[in-house]
Amino acid sequence: MKTPLLAFNKNGIYCEVAGVYLDPWRPVDRAIISHGHADHSRWGHKKYITHHTNVPIIKHRLGDITVSGKNYNESFTINNVKFSVFSFLQPGKVRYLKSVYIQENLDINLILFLGLQLYA
Repeated sequence: MKTPLLAFNKNGIYCEVAGVYLDPWRPVDRAIISHGHADHSRWGHKKYITHHTNVPIIKHRLGDITVSGKNYNESFTINNVKFSVFSFLQPGKVRYLKSVYIQENLDINLILFLGLQLYA
């Protein structure tokens, strides 16, 4: 039986094939963080991956951490799994909805919405 692309465990949403968590709630080795709010970016991960505009926010909140920033629509690969960070601009009250596109073996596609930000 094929390993599911994403699964929940005690640390959060896990992509076993890539060895990465999405907004994990416990310390892990590698975390993709949707945005800088405390319920998404928690202290204790060994490596953080996020949108580049989140980097100063997360560093301010969490201190001396290892973090890399990505641009919107920039793809990066971890263990043959392709990831991209997106922001869908919306008129009105919702400013943007962030998501991560995950693709494995060119035949599995998934959009996972991870964070919502409103106008201040």
